[in-house]
Parts: sequence; structure tokens; C-alpha cells
Amino acid sequence: MVSKKFISSALLVLIFSSVAFCQTDTSELFITRTLSHDTIYFEGADAYGSYNTRSTVTLHGYASNGTLFFGQKYDIIFVTDNGGSMGGRQAGDRDWTDTCSRIQAAYNACANFIDSFGNPGMRIGHMYFSAVVGTSCLLGSDLNLVKARIDTFVNGSAMVNGTVYNGTALYTGIHNAVRYVAANYRKSEGAIPIVIALTDGDDNASGEWGTVHCYSGYGYCWPALQPNLGPVEIAAVDSVIRVIDSVRNAGVNLKVYTINLGLQDVNNYLHNIAAAGNGQWAYSNSGADLSPIFQSFWADIVDVIAKKINSKSKANARQLWRQHSCWLYCSRQLFCHQCRRLPGSKFFY
Repeated sequence: MVSKKFISSALLVLIFSSVAFCQTDTSELFITRTLSHDTIYFEGADAYGSYNTRSTVTLHGYASNGTLFFGQKYDIIFVTDNGGSMGGRQAGDRDWTDTCSRIQAAYNACANFIDSFGNPGMRIGHMYFSAVVGTSCLLGSDLNLVKARIDTFVNGSAMVNGTVYNGTALYTGIHNAVRYVAANYRKSEGAIPIVIALTDGDDNASGEWGTVHCYSGYGYCWPALQPNLGPVEIAAVDSVIRVIDSVRNAGVNLKVYTINLGLQDVNNYLHNIAAAGNGQWAYSNSGADLSPIFQSFWADIVDVIAKKINSKSKANARQLWRQHSCWLYCSRQLFCHQCRRLPGSKFFY
């Protein structure tokens, strides 16, 4: 049973919600946070007027023996299509309009995700693919560096290590990302490994069925650099699902999210991969709505708070809350550094 004094102190700390309530007859505090994307700062937010949406994220916190738990850690790998069909961009290009290229929309979505949701408990890495899979950055907590690397490598050049490899190796990209994040996530710290993958084309380079395209200069034409996931496409899909199943069956809380960009998933292959990974599939017609899709994925991911801190005193709890949770930008400033009341909230920090 949590003391009334502690509940009172916790409510002063847990004020990042427009709607909050607690149950004093249990050891849990429940907070429902409504995120309005037009009030969360991210790069290029001003251009997203027609795509501002509202998501509700339910967070669970619990207290026991003078401790407060919050701050779930996440290890996330973005996997993005870098083939020529995505269009082209240069590092530093900024276009937040609805008519931007698909490759620009992919950058926008990754950058906005980092700006909106990046926090001290998060590590992010990035892989990209054409016919061969490359890595722009391994999992890291320097999110400004991660975003800079994504800015450089998300360019639609179909190049890996300076060589052009035309084709689409989506399944290999997901396969590699799942194996990497499963081997490198912070297991001892309770982190959740996550893969978010997007493509604008059908896979033609993750297995030997893609050799039929080599006469045209793309597909499964560089076998020394391309794992052979199967003789036909469905076999490659099964290979990816088997890897996901093996990770999850080992007790790892892996989550996999997939996006079809401009091309419907007529065979439900990406649906099935996302379902195996306990994630979600989404479709984007042009790429203009990729940022809201990434944000909806985050709303699905974030449902538990789990960092243990010492909260024997109200001052100590408040200081630790500031250290670990100051990641939500509201009206372009960190509200938890301001002694102010949140709009629509009856609670004060």
C-alpha cells in the first residue's frame, strides 16, 4: 500500500499529462497522456499543419517501498529503402511539404521521431538497403549524431560503401536488423528492442529468385554480399519470420513495425512480418504521412514506465524526474524545466 504522503509527492512529480488519475487503493499510478502533434516540437513541425493528429498514450507507473519506477529504455533500428525509386536528396536538404520526394519523407519521419520522442533512455541505429544492406550507424545514445548520419546516408543513391547496387533487399534488411538488435540490445537494463522498416518496392534481391533481374542490372547479382534467404520470395519471408520467432521465443520482447510506401502489400508479406514481431503494419500513399505513422507506432510502443529510482524525499524524486524524463517538447520548450501548469491540467509541477 502506498502512503498518502507518497501519492501526494508522486502527483507533484508525474505532471506531464493533460489527464491524470491515481488509484490510492493499489500500488499503481495510472496516467493517460494525450499528445497533440501540433504542440510537440520537431524539425519542420510548422509545415505539418494538415497532418497534425492526436494520439492517446497510456503510461503505467508503480511505487513500492519508497521507490518510483519509470523511464523504460528502448533500442531502435530504423531500416529504410535507399533505392533509386525513392528519389534523391543531399545531406542538409530540407523539404517539409506534402509534395516532397519519398526519400525526403523517409528522412523527415526519422528526424521527427528523434526530435519528438528521443530521450535519455533511448538508443537508435540505422540501416539502409538497395540490393545490399548498409549501416549508417550502430545503436547509440548520441541522437544528434544518429540524426546527422541518417541525414547523410538517406539519399536514394542505391550505394553501399561507395558502390551502386540496384535492387530492393527489404527482407535482408529486416533480417539483419532483427539479428543485430537482438544481439546488442541492453538486456540487463530491461530495454525493448524495436525494428521499424519501410520500402516503396517489392523485394527482388534477398534470395536467388532475384537472379532473373540481373540481366537488367539489378536484383540478386552480388551473392557474396547478399544472404540467400530462399529460392522464392515466400521462402525469404518465412526466413525473416523464423528469425523473429526465434528471438521472441527466447523471451525477448522484440517489436517489428513495417511500412509499404506507395505500394500495397498485396500478398500480406509485411503484414505477416509485423504480426510475427508483435508490431504493426502501415501504408503510406506518398510519404507525406510517414511522420504521423511513425508517431502512431510510438504510441503503440510506449505503454510502460520502468526505471527504478530512489524517491525517499519529494525533492530527490523531482530532481530525478527532471534528469530522466525531460524529453517531451511542448510549445518549443521543455515544460518540466518550467514551474508552470500544463494547459488543460489541474495539476502543477
